[in-house]
Amino acid sequence: MNKLAEQKQSSYFIKYTYLLILIAIFSLLYILIHFEFFYKKSVKENITLNDIILGEIDESFINERTYYLVYDNEDEVSVNYLNNISNTLEDIKINYSVVDVKINILPTEDDVIIFIVRDWYKYIDKIDDFLESVRTGTSILFANLPSADNSFMNYRSKLGIIEFASTSTTSQLIFTDEMLIGANLGESLQFDFMIEYSYILHLTKDTNIYLKGENEEAIFYTRDYGKGTIGVYNGDLLTGGYYEGILLGALTTISDTFAYPIVNSKVIFLDDFPAPHQLFIDTSKDDYNYSSNEYIQYVWWPDIKSTSKRFGVEYTSSYVLVYNDKLSGDFNDEFSLDEFDIFKYSKELVSNDSEMGIHGYNHFPLYFGSYEGTQFEGIYDNWNSVDDARRAFKHAVDVMKQLFPAYNIHSYVAPSNVIDMQGVKIVKEVLGEPVIISDLYNNDTLTSLNKGFKYEDGVIYFPRFSSGFIFDAQMQFNIMNGVNKYGIFSHFIHPDDVAATERSGGKSWEQLRISYNEYLEYMDEKYSSLDYLRVSDAAKRLMIWDQLEIKIEYNYDHLSILTNSGERQYSLYIKSKTPLANGIGYEVKQINENLYLVNASKDRIKITYLTD
Repeated sequence: MNKLAEQKQSSYFIKYTYLLILIAIFSLLYILIHFEFFYKKSVKENITLNDIILGEIDESFINERTYYLVYDNEDEVSVNYLNNISNTLEDIKINYSVVDVKINILPTEDDVIIFIVRDWYKYIDKIDDFLESVRTGTSILFANLPSADNSFMNYRSKLGIIEFASTSTTSQLIFTDEMLIGANLGESLQFDFMIEYSYILHLTKDTNIYLKGENEEAIFYTRDYGKGTIGVYNGDLLTGGYYEGILLGALTTISDTFAYPIVNSKVIFLDDFPAPHQLFIDTSKDDYNYSSNEYIQYVWWPDIKSTSKRFGVEYTSSYVLVYNDKLSGDFNDEFSLDEFDIFKYSKELVSNDSEMGIHGYNHFPLYFGSYEGTQFEGIYDNWNSVDDARRAFKHAVDVMKQLFPAYNIHSYVAPSNVIDMQGVKIVKEVLGEPVIISDLYNNDTLTSLNKGFKYEDGVIYFPRFSSGFIFDAQMQFNIMNGVNKYGIFSHFIHPDDVAATERSGGKSWEQLRISYNEYLEYMDEKYSSLDYLRVSDAAKRLMIWDQLEIKIEYNYDHLSILTNSGERQYSLYIKSKTPLANGIGYEVKQINENLYLVNASKDRIKITYLTD
């Protein structure tokens, strides 16, 4: 009996052992399948970024408005002003003609003169002719006031000036009328990064003031004169790089209708993410008491994901493989980023309709010039060779490709906004063409390309205007100018922003989180007409915008618009004192009382005005 019981017990033990082994095997298989399927295979292939080539525009006759840029070729400052203004008009596809002030022109009733001459006393006859043209229907923008000589004083009444005092300085702009998208009436911006010099003017009652300084001095105003309009910029910053939006805002005020194409994109980059954040991120201010990686996993990343759901943001990441100073040798022997973190964060990114891009093998830029004399001297060293840099970059790309074979990387964010054309060549060779490269907009330094927004030689240049979690006056101003000129909001944030005092302002993450949410609420309030996109989607729009040829005819009851879009969608800002009607091939979205976003899908459209 005991022997039989022992046999049964042994049999049950063997059966249960086999059962446990089978359960363990099936569990292991499940884990492996789960790992492979849900982390590898579930990261579906992202959008394909193909080259977009637009054809030639139909040469059908259309009577375009001409913007005459009148400058003094004997004045170096006037020449510099000309270059900045012409670059802006070139970007927005405006039909313009550059004319030296000594050359005669015959502007028509609908044309616009942009006068960028400082020495008025030399050209009194020309100014008289231009103002007579305004009286009969032309408009003119005086982009800067001259010295207060007698010749200028002779024009005071025509410019709406009763009297003026000495020059004044201001570091504040107050918006007193609708001039820029996103600038409320009475809203003011206080700057610590620029000073505007202007006259203190006492103006006639028939002037319309759009911008004031901190001393209530008029910075920009208009005055109707006969059938035309005079615009006066009372300062010297209108031709600066980040003032392009204000220049366009000024141009919208001196014509009843003003239209130009935009990209229509809002893009937010997650810079240095995913990455091995071994640096110390101080979370003691928040009482988290976490390590850097724990802080990112349990605090920062969940908060960022919540903004994606709440505001509809489609983020674009840029991962770093390792933080080391290795610039030569074998790059395959070191991989400090936990593979699970790559799977986890990257899978979550693409699962939330975001996009993965690359920041580099490490944080050393693809730059092969000298750092001597730059802000990066002593911070960065050069790669041992171009081949070393290429192999390191390719290794970082190959690691992601091994993890997600179906996923294509289309974008590269330059570390510290530093890159040169040899670096661009490496990115193109490894990622293929077309490829997206992001750095800092209007970054006129030795270590920057400063390409602006452009599609050139297989590269879509998509720089940023702003960065960080602190929403200050400079960021707001940069965003305003970017949105008003390009219809683009491009912004960078970093997981370790809280660790850098210059980026955090000494604030805790909870304070930065609140600031960031307020900032996104601001974007929703001011710029809801623009679309949040992944950078690859935005790049498609930029390729079309950059190659778009457009001709616009302004008529009393409609606009005739001709493009080479090839039936691809493009967007326009249209400022009009008369409401616009929806029609065939386009859709109108009203932004404010006089401003409209038009999304069009036909080469030729006719936008009619709504009439009572």
